[in-house]
Parts: sequence; structure tokens; C-alpha cells
Amino acid sequence: MEEPKARANGVRIFLWLSLVALASLLISSSPFGTAQSLSGALSSFGAWLWLFYGAMSVLCALVLIPSMPLVLAAAMIYPDRPVTAVLLACFGVLCSSLFIYEFAGYVGLRAQIQASKKFQAARTFIAQRGAYALALWAATPFLPTDVACYVASASGMRRSRYLLAICFGEGLLCAALIFSAQAVV
Repeated sequence: MEEPKARANGVRIFLWLSLVALASLLISSSPFGTAQSLSGALSSFGAWLWLFYGAMSVLCALVLIPSMPLVLAAAMIYPDRPVTAVLLACFGVLCSSLFIYEFAGYVGLRAQIQASKKFQAARTFIAQRGAYALALWAATPFLPTDVACYVASASGMRRSRYLLAICFGEGLLCAALIFSAQAVV
């Protein structure tokens, strides 16, 4: 009975990876490849901006695209209100992180990460140090937070602690990026 479930998870992972490949192909040929063009498109949504920004963040998480262009787009949408830009970026990060937490179980990655020896050190690090480790990982530039989210989900971290750690770590990183962008512009 375990074999059909494993096969279904394999099909889900294959479909997901196919979607990642297709999205990568489409984005590489898209005019929205830069934060500047993305901010122009997002700012046209007016009152629906927050909802669309959250949806874009979830889409980025689904296809494993870093959220850095979205964070910089938030800085460009609100050039004279950096706190609002940080709140928008954190909203997007929380939407994508919650999606990843739930998606990891649905697609079967949680079980694969738990069984993988490659992720053993990361799982142990997060399991022993919990939310502190996840917040540190999320606050560190150039470390893929999506991977940390999948590993935290697989290690069984409670959703409330998970979201708090992501909010704190990514909030620091988003604030640093946005206020740095404001200083440069």
C-alpha cells in the first residue's frame, strides 16, 4: 500500500519540477526580469497590490525563484515610505513561507527530506536550535530561505514558531535591503 503513495508523490514532484523548468524558461524571456520593470507592473494594481504581491510571492516560492526582485520592487513602489515597503515585503515572505510549509507535505518533499542523508546536517541544526537557527538562516543573504523552509517543515517545527522565525529573520534581511536601496537611490 506504500508503493501507490510513493508513486503519487513521485508524480507530484515530477509535475512540480516540470512547472519549475517551464517558469524558468518563461521568466528568462519575460520583460519582468528586473526589479524595476516588476515594480512598474506591480504598482499598476493599485488597491489590489497587496493581494497580487502575496500571490506573486507564492508563485515565486512554488517555482523556486528568489524573492529578492520582489523585495527590491517593494522598495521601488514605496520609495519615500521604506517602512511600508518592508511591511509589504514581509507580507510576501510570510505568504510564500506558509505556502512552502504546507506544500512540502503535499508534494512529498517532507518525507524525502526526512529520509535524505544530504539534508541530515541541516535537519539536525534546525531540530536542535529550532526557531533561532531558522531565523539566522533566513536573515543570512545568499542562503536560499526556501530550502530552510522545506527543511524546517520536514523537521516538524510547529507552524507558529516557524512563521515567527521566518518573519524575524526575513524581516531583518528585507529591512536591510530596502533601507540600503533607499540610501543608494
